Amino acid sequence: PYIIKWGILGTSPISKTMARAIKDSSYGKLIAIGSRSRDRAEHFKKEFGLEKHYGDYESVLSDHDIDVVYIGLPNHLHHQWIIN
Repeated sequence: PYIIKWGILGTSPISKTMARAIKDSSYGKLIAIGSRSRDRAEHFKKEFGLEKHYGDYESVLSDHDIDVVYIGLPNHLHHQWIIN
């Protein structure tokens, strides 16, 4: 089966919920996390056993290994990162 490769923007509690759901999925694989803080991204990477972490959001969006990006940011930031 085709495996959907995910990236997540933000290390919020909802991002952690989504990370667990992706990891429990038969058809999804969480590849990368992006955060404004490289330290928080690295901690998230270690917590969920990811391949990559970034200290910004743009790097997740430009990562060619990622098929889908979940935006785990506050609602007022969604528009900016969907358009980006």
